[in-house]
Amino acid sequence: MECSFISKLSVEEFKHILRIAGKDIEGSKKSVVALSEVKGVGYNLSQVILQSLNINPYIRVGFLTDKELSDIENSIRNIGTIGVPNWFLNRRKDMDSGADIHLITSDLDFTKTNDIE
Repeated sequence: MECSFISKLSVEEFKHILRIAGKDIEGSKKSVVALSEVKGVGYNLSQVILQSLNINPYIRVGFLTDKELSDIENSIRNIGTIGVPNWFLNRRKDMDSGADIHLITSDLDFTKTNDIE
């Protein structure tokens, strides 16, 4: 018996390598795990992002559509738009701006290095 979900997805639509927020991710990983590979996005935040976008967290990330991927990327870059509480952000009350922000990838490294110096 063939699964109806798998029959809708063809092998031709599968993306083996994706780029999300500047990070190359294997398409064979589950979406919740794949998103947590982006620096600054943990497992819990990836679950919140996928839940807010109504995306199955256990689908292989290679089967996601281009629209879903762009929605995920926009949510990662603008984390405040999905209704995450302030305590969930990784930079509350920034020393320079005083705002609550969430940094990812090299921005997180750069800011952390500047704080130490």
